[in-house]
Amino acid sequence: MFVHAALNHRDEGHLFITNRTVLLTNRRWFEAHFPGGQLNIMSLGEAVEYLGLYIRYREQFYAGPNLTVGMFGWYWHLFRALVPRYHVEADAADDYLRGFSIRFQNLLIAVDEIGYQYFQEPDNRTQLNVQYHFDNAISLITGVFDTLALKTAEKYAIDDIRKEFISLSNNRGRDFLNEVREANTDLRDHIADHMAYINLVYVLRPLVVHRGGYQDSLLEDADQDWTAGVIPLDRFNEADRDAFERYYREIDDDPLPYDPLTEWGLYQAGWADAGYIEPYHFMKAAVKTLIQFANAYLQLLGYPDFIEQHREDDQGATFIDTCDRIRQTGLTGFYQVFP
Repeated sequence: MFVHAALNHRDEGHLFITNRTVLLTNRRWFEAHFPGGQLNIMSLGEAVEYLGLYIRYREQFYAGPNLTVGMFGWYWHLFRALVPRYHVEADAADDYLRGFSIRFQNLLIAVDEIGYQYFQEPDNRTQLNVQYHFDNAISLITGVFDTLALKTAEKYAIDDIRKEFISLSNNRGRDFLNEVREANTDLRDHIADHMAYINLVYVLRPLVVHRGGYQDSLLEDADQDWTAGVIPLDRFNEADRDAFERYYREIDDDPLPYDPLTEWGLYQAGWADAGYIEPYHFMKAAVKTLIQFANAYLQLLGYPDFIEQHREDDQGATFIDTCDRIRQTGLTGFYQVFP
């Protein structure tokens, strides 16, 4: 560790990659007490995520160690790999599925854009960029919910409810969801199992779309030697904050092993009284949940797994191989946790 610090130069980038718990747990202490440049101590998984963001920030999109594709191709293949029950042939004649795919790809781009800012030194510029892309991402997630709801209404001929009340949120779409239960009980149960997550995201939507937005701020934890741009929960109005906390408590969340945050980006120190959301970790968790939710949703609507269905077809071999490469070796970071 000392040699690494001594040889570091402030104008060069270095990573210290290790899976030793003692080094990772105390990495901010090492940063403060060893001379030289920034140590950048990371686990192997964190380094994969960081390097993937770094090369995409430089507009290099790798499908594998020796294969690059354009930006559109990279996010298109990643989306298809993560949501294999989306069918492109249905897209051509279906505005709802087309909207679903466009929103999902843009959402994957927005997560990367937030990640680019997270790994830079936080300042007014990074905060402004994070706020822009976080607001966009919240709108895109609720847009995915809306397209799934509208597709469901179309499939089951639920045409006696006004369009604005066709929603997966039980706060707005209660009558619609009752009709979904009559048409497809398993689908309604799937929505109910994710209702806390759905409502949690919908709590944020009016804040970023209809109201005055929120003011991002810097949080400095001197004890942890940790600084990040965050969204203070006490900037929400009382009703929104109460709703956010109520739905959040129904979501499985665990502390991160080496940072003073939870997996959903909630700052741990008494957050219920004066809490903070770190946007990058929150959005990663929200999108991972959305991937699982949306893929299972399409399955319950009757769509088979496109990737597995065409894996043995000669015509689709190159496409599926590229999907597999990006998913497995394309430095896709946290998306690689999916089997």
